[in-house]
Amino acid sequence: MTLEEFKNDWRNMGQMEYMFGKKIKHIDDIYQIQDHAHCRFCWDKISVLPDALHDGYYTVNTKYRYWICPKCYEDFKDIFQWSLEN
Repeated sequence: MTLEEFKNDWRNMGQMEYMFGKKIKHIDDIYQIQDHAHCRFCWDKISVLPDALHDGYYTVNTKYRYWICPKCYEDFKDIFQWSLEN
């Protein structure tokens, strides 16, 4: 996806202002989430519940922890220039 395509994407809700260039960490141990989280782009639920996604990504070293589902991470990682932290 290009930046121009993202500008017209339904998931664009101004995230560029606070998520550009952030460090991102992948989590596949979903039990680290106390209750549940939502993708900051598509609002899919990330939790231990059976009807939710069971892995995702989140921002580190930010005031708030912003969650990203695997699909949105793949779609936007280049545009947002995220660096994946181990």
